[in-house]
Amino acid sequence: MRDSKHRSIADALVMFWIKLKSNLSYSQIGTLFNYDLSSEDRRKRVSKACDGIQHALLTHFVPRFLGLGHLNRSTLLSHHTSYSKIFFGGGACLIWDGTYLYINKSSDHLLQKQTYSGQKKRHLVKMMSITLPDGYVLDTIGPYAGTKNDATIAHHITKVNEQLQQWCEPEDVAIVDRGFDRVREVFEDMGLEIGPHVKIVTAALNCFRPPIFQSSDPKKEEKLARIIKARAKANNQLQTTVEKKPLNSRCKWEQIDETQIDFPRMSEDQLRELCFGVYQIKQARTYAEAHLNKNDGDYQLEVTKNSDTIIRCKIDSRHSGATQYYCWIEYTMDDIYPSDSDSDDDDDLLAAKFYEKQPIKAWYYQCTSGARTWPSVTRQ
Repeated sequence: MRDSKHRSIADALVMFWIKLKSNLSYSQIGTLFNYDLSSEDRRKRVSKACDGIQHALLTHFVPRFLGLGHLNRSTLLSHHTSYSKIFFGGGACLIWDGTYLYINKSSDHLLQKQTYSGQKKRHLVKMMSITLPDGYVLDTIGPYAGTKNDATIAHHITKVNEQLQQWCEPEDVAIVDRGFDRVREVFEDMGLEIGPHVKIVTAALNCFRPPIFQSSDPKKEEKLARIIKARAKANNQLQTTVEKKPLNSRCKWEQIDETQIDFPRMSEDQLRELCFGVYQIKQARTYAEAHLNKNDGDYQLEVTKNSDTIIRCKIDSRHSGATQYYCWIEYTMDDIYPSDSDSDDDDDLLAAKFYEKQPIKAWYYQCTSGARTWPSVTRQ
């Protein structure tokens, strides 16, 4: 691409990014650059400049920072984190994840049907990204229709895997998202150029943005990863206790208020350690707000004479207004004395020592993922 008498390459590049960022019309962008032309002529001039920039970026810039072949094996492995090494080993870890791009309602009836998501209640298209553990995006695939599931996506993934096999090794891991269907031809026939724009933006992020995950304390992160791995494999003993006598559905539970029970007061550090970070703590606020708004500020807390260290609470489902679940929490009021945990211990012993300094000993929730033995469910 070259300078012309109407605009420089720099001006064309700025026009392109303004279009992506603000979605102003081509004519409006032309006004920003003081084009003393009719609305239609401004539109044509800016449109031509943006098309030229898009072609140049897709040809010369995107292949350097996006695509299955732009990284060699050693560079690919350098994007590991302490957690991914512990969970999946030393091979390449490719995370397949989808994202939504909302679009306006189209006058084309076919496009309306294929982009309306019943789940989101909006028109959208989907892009699939192949991401590395530290957030670096290896490639983006799409767009796909907002209405489609994963019925025919297997064919497309197989075609991509044929390229992956050129540099993947047996110990490599692919975490695959689902729910996408291949409809690229439909969008290309209709002139929808979301795919190229997403590739350009993603390549720019890879080029200029630092990794999303940057290790601050590798030894601590490795220790936490080992604890999570050990806890994920452990059985939920509280679930077994609840489902059998004397705490099963026939057990008599009595409702109380918060003043009638001694419950451990936890420090912020203890909460962060229990939840392995702050994400679940931040999520808990939205769950609490929704529950309190619906139930006049009250939680239904229950205890039973069969145990003085377990409480039960009724929580509204996040996904269904008519569904409620029970949550059980086992705790201790004994004094907590932190124990030294040696990084040379095996994973199970390391996890046991870690939870010795926690007043919350176990939890069980009735939803699909509520039996997990590490804190991945915010409601608890």
